[in-house]
Amino acid sequence: MGDVPETQNPTLSVVDSVLHGLMYDVAIQAAITYAKAQFPFLGLPVISTLFGWVVNWIAGLVYVQLERFVSFSIIDTQVGQENSKYNQAVEDLKKAHQGGDLVQIDQAKKEARDALAQLIHYGGS
Repeated sequence: MGDVPETQNPTLSVVDSVLHGLMYDVAIQAAITYAKAQFPFLGLPVISTLFGWVVNWIAGLVYVQLERFVSFSIIDTQVGQENSKYNQAVEDLKKAHQGGDLVQIDQAKKEARDALAQLIHYGGS
């Protein structure tokens, strides 16, 4: 079979790694430590275990929502840029038609076609 285009966004992979590291390795432990310092009873053996579990559970829920938000924000930005390029290509095509130069019209058609293909991800891009 032919090569299959990569479908995973490398930017999202980096964001996922960074968010996971920040959420679980740094922020959550700092929050737990701070809460235990403010409320010493949270450090008691059974309460400490339950408190840690609840905080990590809530952080997991927040992490999933934050990951979705970041993913959709990246996708929205990418599509917005592709849409802007397409709109500019269409404007350039209109100007080329007004000018009447066949070479410019052909070039503008190609650019508009390429911009549309990029916008709708036609051709495995």
